[in-house]
Amino acid sequence: MSIIVAFVLCFIGFMHFSMSVGKHFSLIYPKAELSRKLFWFYHGIAWLLLIVAMYLCVQFWQTEIGLTVWVCMLQAASFMVAYCITYQPQTYAIIWKILCFGRLLKPAANS
Repeated sequence: MSIIVAFVLCFIGFMHFSMSVGKHFSLIYPKAELSRKLFWFYHGIAWLLLIVAMYLCVQFWQTEIGLTVWVCMLQAASFMVAYCITYQPQTYAIIWKILCFGRLLKPAANS
């Protein structure tokens, strides 16, 4: 169970990294602009999620195997995010709004 949680945390972490890119941010929030504060907020959340995923992997397997599995999860999660945002942007938007509380953390629109 913790392996699934760790993978989901890696996936959500990489989604936060991708949302800190202006082009990806504008796909989800076309009328809002990515501020520096929001940029660093997304990066902070992403790193926090990746560190928690690493901790879960190291707890489940010991250090050597846990770190190896974590790196494999990072690669798989980053590939899934890249595929999703490139070929399935609508699916990416739905996942962002459900898993990452995109509706609650919606930035203010520029007028």
